[in-house]
Amino acid sequence: MLAPFPIATSVVAAFVLARQGSGQAVHTLRGVLHGLVGFAVFCFLVAVLAEPRGTALAFGVALAATLGVQLGWQALRRRTQPEPG
Repeated sequence: MLAPFPIATSVVAAFVLARQGSGQAVHTLRGVLHGLVGFAVFCFLVAVLAEPRGTALAFGVALAATLGVQLGWQALRRRTQPEPG
């Protein structure tokens, strides 16, 4: 299930590098990395919770946790970015 990510990511990064430069390529790869962390949290929670708690609850908890991870990444990024100007 995770096998396509390295191939697709390298293709997308190569095209971004060619069209928009190294800064945007780094930004793209950072975004993919953050997205994969959320995806890993989602998959882990579904795998752990599906059988003992049921499919609907497992997917609901996994979705909420994934959104929490993504919002956490955004908050961390805002805190660590320098002020413009």
